[in-house]
Amino acid sequence: MTMARRTTAARLAALALLGSLIAAVLTAIGVPLGVEYGTVLAEIEGQRIAIDGYRAVAARAPALRAEIAALENDASLEGLALAPGSDSAATAAMQDHLHAVVTDAGAWLATVDVLTPTPGDGYRRIGLRVQFSADIGGLGAILRALEFGRPAIVVDNLSVHARTSRAVGNDRPLEVRADLFAFKPAGAP
Repeated sequence: MTMARRTTAARLAALALLGSLIAAVLTAIGVPLGVEYGTVLAEIEGQRIAIDGYRAVAARAPALRAEIAALENDASLEGLALAPGSDSAATAAMQDHLHAVVTDAGAWLATVDVLTPTPGDGYRRIGLRVQFSADIGGLGAILRALEFGRPAIVVDNLSVHARTSRAVGNDRPLEVRADLFAFKPAGAP
């Protein structure tokens, strides 16, 4: 009978060990698969959301095309871009406009560097890097005239510094640097 007990106990121990081994193998395989399955489900849901967004944009496409056509025919937008022509003619027109704006504000234009024109979606971007000195009122007038005038000029990389202490009492105490950009139709040479 002791032999039978030993054999039964050994069999139970072997079965318990086999069950533990099977559970460990299933856990080692099943847990990573479950995590990967969850990740794939999340990616699928993200793709479904993106597709729904694309469908919404596609449904709005006719209305957006009509809005673009209306804007192209809107007279209030006339003159926002530089006149069609060569890049050099557009750059010269932009420089003339800048000189007039700076002079009207009582500021002093120190330097103007021409930036390389870059193509865009239907337009070419014409750029200038400028440096001028002005007082705070003049700076405000210049920025308003550039951004809200015709042609519209985008001000980028604006840097304003007080001039040195030797400039105390100077009627233009601010040194201003900026990149200015305007656009002209791309079809022009």
